[in-house]
Amino acid sequence: MDQAVVNAHAMYQNNAAFVQGQLEKQKKFHAKNMENYRVAREQYLKKVEEVVDFVKSKGVAGTAKLAVDEVSVAVKEARKIPGSMAKKVHDAFEKMTQFLKM
Repeated sequence: MDQAVVNAHAMYQNNAAFVQGQLEKQKKFHAKNMENYRVAREQYLKKVEEVVDFVKSKGVAGTAKLAVDEVSVAVKEARKIPGSMAKKVHDAFEKMTQFLKM
């Protein structure tokens, strides 16, 4: 009986040490990633602020007009060079539709 208790205690100690070691590894791993997460978050928030400032300065109507103008220019360019401008037209159209969803 005493040996069973000793073995159980040793197993617990070994498992606890293993789990603690794994926890420390995870903390280090996530600490490295946290800096990347912070940088990505700041870049995202900066982009959001730029869009908000743009909409503030141009107004909703001005922003919509700019989006429509971009689509119109892309369509005209696409008509000049068939097939090669489809991506530009699509991208401009996507920008306009994303704005309209706001």
